[in-house]
Amino acid sequence: MKTNIFDKAAHFITSIKAVILAMSFLLIFLMIETTTLFVRQLPEDISLFWRVIGSIAIAFAFEFTVLIFTANSDHTTKGLKPQHVLALFHFLINTYFWQVFEFVDWVDLSYKLFLSFLFPYLTFQYAALFEKKFREKVSNDQSMMKELSRQQAEYKSAYNNLTSSHEQ
Repeated sequence: MKTNIFDKAAHFITSIKAVILAMSFLLIFLMIETTTLFVRQLPEDISLFWRVIGSIAIAFAFEFTVLIFTANSDHTTKGLKPQHVLALFHFLINTYFWQVFEFVDWVDLSYKLFLSFLFPYLTFQYAALFEKKFREKVSNDQSMMKELSRQQAEYKSAYNNLTSSHEQ
């Protein structure tokens, strides 16, 4: 069966690969954002080289912590969970990065607040979507293994019947 480019695009967009790709781009931006913020905020008596190295390290650690906690948590239970606290921290990092507290005008403030909410929300949604897609993949793989085991048992039974009929 031949598939056209639109079917291939639809299959890719709904795949775990697309989620990982989009999440990777988002994480790269968020790491740059977090690194920039920490370079600005670390004490100036630390040399620029070490401020940058430290900022990159904390950005990687923080962004992957958010991702790991969000992707590995139960999204069906209610209540405050670690990923909610991390999303709040992410929001606060964004407010400082986008300099929300340097009030210019209402339009600028609205834009900066929007961006400050947007990135923690996207991180949370991509991690939740990744977790859902991964569970679907595992479930599909398990179903395929059961089907292969059933077919193997069927072929083995047919082979045994065939060899026993030749022996008689």
